Amino acid sequence: MAKYPLFYWGREKGAAEIDFIMQYDDKIIPIEVKSEKHTQAKSLQVYNQLYKPKIAIKTSVRNFRQEGNLFSVPLYIIGSLQEIITFTQP
Repeated sequence: MAKYPLFYWGREKGAAEIDFIMQYDDKIIPIEVKSEKHTQAKSLQVYNQLYKPKIAIKTSVRNFRQEGNLFSVPLYIIGSLQEIITFTQP
């Protein structure tokens, strides 16, 4: 499995922050990590509105789900993130 550098994104102290930013091929992918079942990921919504990424990922204890460009990925499968991103390519 290839290793990719990860980065962090923040906007106005405390206003919005994304846990990880990852580049995969020509895409910049925001990744928000949540440890609870009921998650809103408001910072990810802010990032999506500003930058309109082709793919955004939220990890949590919930099951896999897709809503538009947002992929909700269970925490237990985060080790397969590269395969998930490859699978989501058009």
